[in-house]
Amino acid sequence: MSDIDKKERETGRTFSPRFDAQGLLTCVTLDHASSDVLMVAHMNAEAVDRTIQTGVMHYWSRSRQELWKKGETSGQIQTVVELRTDCDQDAIVARVTVGGDGGACHTGERSCFFRRIIMENGVVKLERDVSASTLSDIAANSFLIGVVPKLQPHSQTEVKKATTRHAATLARINGNETARAR
Repeated sequence: MSDIDKKERETGRTFSPRFDAQGLLTCVTLDHASSDVLMVAHMNAEAVDRTIQTGVMHYWSRSRQELWKKGETSGQIQTVVELRTDCDQDAIVARVTVGGDGGACHTGERSCFFRRIIMENGVVKLERDVSASTLSDIAANSFLIGVVPKLQPHSQTEVKKATTRHAATLARINGNETARAR
């Protein structure tokens, strides 16, 4: 990808990404339907090229030092809907649809950004962000079982419907077969 003048880079039509000293740029990946941030990762030139050529997100794994096709092992294939770059062309925003169970995080969460940083009694802590979850996410996460009875009656019905729709996800998360029967 060729070097171009500043005006063309910042306002023109030539795509010429600016990679950092390690040959990487940052990519923020959003769910196309909800605009939720799914993950932040890095891309090298090969990852950018493969993403553009295939329409499937590829990243550079800094920890494994290898190209990584998102979802190749998890089934959470991220299909590109739109790619954007900033004015400096040193970052990309990808809007995607997600295959498989719809997740993006290696922990099993839908988004890598499932915790808020809060101050509690003078101590900085992390708090799970339940407000960003859909009812199906709430039903599928066993840590919230104690919250469900506190919901309004119509919400309990929706949670039950979501639980039924996502029985396979419940079984995977809870690691048991009885969840499939619900």
